[in-house]
Amino acid sequence: ADGSIVLISDGIRHDYYLYKEAKGFTSANRACEKLGMTLLLIEDEVQNARIAMLLLQEEVDRVWLGKFWLEDWVITLHDGTRLDFRNFEDDPGRTSAPIFATIRADGFWDAVNGRDRYFFVCQRSVDVEIDRDSNEVDIRKLDIKDDDGDIRGSIEESYDHPPTIVKGPVNVTAQVGDTVTFKCTASSKPPSTVIIVKIDDENQELPSIGDATQLNDESQRVTTIIELESVTRDDAGKYSCIAQNELGEASAPAWLIIEDLDSLALERPTCMFWGDPHITTYDDRMYNFPGVCTYILSMDCTSSNFWIYGLMKECGGGNNAGPSLSALDSVTIYARVSDGNQTGVELQRGWVVNIGGAKLRISEGMSARHGNLIIRRTSEHVFVTLPNMITVQWDGLQMAVIRLPAEFGHDRTCGLCGRYNNDPSDDFYMRYGHTDQTSNANVFGNSWAFPTHFRPCEMVPDEEINPCHEHPDRDSPGAILCHEHLYTVPFTQCHNNVDPQPYYDNCRRDFCGSEWRRDQNLPLCNALSAYATACEIGGRPISSWRSEDLCPIDEIKEITKEEGCPWDELEFDFEDGDGERDVVDSN
Repeated sequence: ADGSIVLISDGIRHDYYLYKEAKGFTSANRACEKLGMTLLLIEDEVQNARIAMLLLQEEVDRVWLGKFWLEDWVITLHDGTRLDFRNFEDDPGRTSAPIFATIRADGFWDAVNGRDRYFFVCQRSVDVEIDRDSNEVDIRKLDIKDDDGDIRGSIEESYDHPPTIVKGPVNVTAQVGDTVTFKCTASSKPPSTVIIVKIDDENQELPSIGDATQLNDESQRVTTIIELESVTRDDAGKYSCIAQNELGEASAPAWLIIEDLDSLALERPTCMFWGDPHITTYDDRMYNFPGVCTYILSMDCTSSNFWIYGLMKECGGGNNAGPSLSALDSVTIYARVSDGNQTGVELQRGWVVNIGGAKLRISEGMSARHGNLIIRRTSEHVFVTLPNMITVQWDGLQMAVIRLPAEFGHDRTCGLCGRYNNDPSDDFYMRYGHTDQTSNANVFGNSWAFPTHFRPCEMVPDEEINPCHEHPDRDSPGAILCHEHLYTVPFTQCHNNVDPQPYYDNCRRDFCGSEWRRDQNLPLCNALSAYATACEIGGRPISSWRSEDLCPIDEIKEITKEEGCPWDELEFDFEDGDGERDVVDSN
């Protein structure tokens, strides 16, 4: 915490801790819960005045408020406007909701946008023993006043305490070749070591050009400044100021956004599946198709040199009112070889590769060849490269990306990815005859179903149903959560390259309808991962967007493995290789 205040009232001790890390309402609320506390909840004028005093002391303009019972609250803003939350919603059954207002340093309140970012105060209340004779209670954190009664500091400055970030680094947007400066100041006793690191490589301490500054005899503020000369694309990402002494550690993040990239060389026809699934064709036509069957995602309809199938399974909504959603469960790839035969692999959940019934683990950094297919694994994805340089990217859970080479001929592809020819209007050619088009996404998707004796298909109804109409209570929280992340740093650096609106719309849709690990925020994480992937393809990669609070990669990896075959039941691993060995033979 960067500032604190204690209020004793009727035998209850109220601790308030100010955190100088700007967050949206949902993230601030979650951060307090992780500390075993709640977001600031003003209950009377006394608390209002004390918190205003804390904000003045810490030079903070405003902080978030917590949740309120709507029927109990009418507040007055600084300009005299009354906000009556008793009639906040038309829905009479809704009794509480985030109130998008903040308390200001002058003690008044302001209405704000729930997607904005502000500092926040967490609170905790405990019963205390008060000595009625002396009227004393054991509290170490009190305001220090001078002879005139004015606050001149905190008691924290008079005893040893861990560091707090007084002024953290700020986000910087720069061009390639610019010089960028980050500055960070921390206060502690004894003095802190203050460094600034790039999150991608926390072991690399960036050189400091700043010096420690002694402010008074009781507490020392240390300022560190780093200067990055002639920044490149590799310098973009998340940085952190870390202050440490023997009593603890504090940190504050900042982003460096590099605006430079010429993405023309990266342009390749790309088809993408994620979430419900939400599909983008090679010609950038977007639609939703919640099928539950095996479908032809894309194939060469002129020479049959490749086929890519996708198995979609239900992933939520089936046991609830409203439509059922689905998601990709696996992707199967076949490529024709020179003797007329074909080579195939199936990419399953959990980064499992199925070759002829043998299910193989593929770990990070591995690369191998099966027939004329090259298979490799990065941290989050499996890539399969076909002989004609078509690549299939699979995240091991629900997202697939198919990319054609830049020189791939027009009017050769068919399937759910559409007919590649730079004309999105003819992407909905149906399977039989290849001359009939439809404007209905579900009719189009149904035509590319590939039912088998073991997996018969149920046709998706012609009418598309928005799950938010079936679950209106989820629409507003989903809108807030999705907007809070997609329209803030670091994702804003990609907005000029990839329109975030479709991802926001589909993020809301999945938040409303999907039951698939929603307690782990999987609908949101799938949307952010899809947008980050689209940005990388579009030449504006977003580095280090994950954090401990937002879709942590370790948690996503565990989910991915849990959704696939249990790894400890798999008999073989993929072998490390240079792509020259056949994995099946070697095992």
